[in-house]
Amino acid sequence: MYPLLQKYQRCRFTDKQISDNITYCVNTPEETMRLRTALASGRDVYVNEALKINAERFAKSRYCHILRRIMTNEWDSFLAKFADRLTRPGLISAVESMIHCGDPKSGFVMYVCPHCGKTVMVCRTCKSRFCPSCGQLARERITRNVTETLADVPHRQMVLSVPPDLRPLMRKYRDPMLDVLFRSAQQALNLLLSWHAPDATKREGRRLGYIAFLHTYGRNLCWNPHLHILLAERYMTKDGKMHRFSYFPFDFIRKAFLGILLRNMYRTLKRLAESDGEARKDLRDFYRLRLETKKKYPKGYYVYSPRMKDAAGDEKKDGSRIKGMNALAKYVARYASHPAIAESRIISYDEEKHTVTWYYEPHEDDNLPEDQKFGAITVTDSAEKFISRLLIHVSSKGFKTIRYYGFYSQASKAKPSEEERMVRSSGEGGSRRTDSYEIRMLKTFGFTPFLCSCGTMMEPDWGKSYFPERSKGDG
Repeated sequence: MYPLLQKYQRCRFTDKQISDNITYCVNTPEETMRLRTALASGRDVYVNEALKINAERFAKSRYCHILRRIMTNEWDSFLAKFADRLTRPGLISAVESMIHCGDPKSGFVMYVCPHCGKTVMVCRTCKSRFCPSCGQLARERITRNVTETLADVPHRQMVLSVPPDLRPLMRKYRDPMLDVLFRSAQQALNLLLSWHAPDATKREGRRLGYIAFLHTYGRNLCWNPHLHILLAERYMTKDGKMHRFSYFPFDFIRKAFLGILLRNMYRTLKRLAESDGEARKDLRDFYRLRLETKKKYPKGYYVYSPRMKDAAGDEKKDGSRIKGMNALAKYVARYASHPAIAESRIISYDEEKHTVTWYYEPHEDDNLPEDQKFGAITVTDSAEKFISRLLIHVSSKGFKTIRYYGFYSQASKAKPSEEERMVRSSGEGGSRRTDSYEIRMLKTFGFTPFLCSCGTMMEPDWGKSYFPERSKGDG
């Protein structure tokens, strides 16, 4: 009866769970009536209505929209004070779009149930990278795009990080230096094949396949640019055939990456210095900094590359590799479509004192026994400082934070076939660029807002909808 629900719903309830949910859960009389009506219309309708009620409850919780409330109250004064520093393309518009996301004044479509007359208002969203609400939908979209691209082979997650000594310079010349980070990782990994088998690499046109995700912050929100790379344990030859490759000498990669990074940073500074007096001074200082960095890290810098235990093999054909790759793709994709902090980590916001209290789990705890962990660290910032912490991690408009290389790149003539791609095993694919709002909601949250509790699909009422005229600058 509802093929989309049957395809995308992830929740399943027993009869006892349904009965207990209606009878014993703390529901309002209106919610209880909605659940009873939905159950009378079928189990799928009940699950859809239960998930909608959970989403509505979360929307009223202290975690939901707290970041928007902070920005709404503090943004005007912050902008008045620091407008001359907020010059990166798209930075101000990203924040202001997030503030007005979901505001009926920005436009909405009214959906009406033709059977019982219930209505649902769907407001226009901002789709900003700085918006927590839109970020979750974007993360699911990016995850699907990545998973549909990956070959059905074992992968590694490789992390390439920048030494602390170089991070201030990388922040000062942000976009050019972040391009350098991507380019240095690409050259280091390309060098790996040539170093391993130079003649065969040139003769056969061997290429690795990997996808790089830029992260610019750690758990404490400090500036820490690094790349998470999904790297296939295969190389592809120019005839389109894949061959196993699982030899990753980390000592070589660490030294090669740091050396290439320092060289590329020097060249970029030299180019910038041709028209920038400040860059000329930094170029002179960088000569000394480069020597000190090489001396401080003679074995290169941090490279971490675990093999995915839950996605290294799928001999039983039970989808374990798909689930593992999907989880990892979702983990690394969240940084490309989400503010630097999850709203659940914001403990409180004092509007009178203009302070924000938040917490983070230190990385040092990751490998310590429970009785030796430091525990969550709580930080109380002024609203001004808290906003500053977040804004340094908002990407410039048009800057690509996810890049495809080797046989995964768009320019690659030889790519994994349909049979080799991960999507074939998962049964998904083909509609990632044409998904409607309803499909995106189902894939992300497991429910559609357009199914009424009476079991009837709602229809748009254009007469009751509102579409404000856009200015020429809105596009």
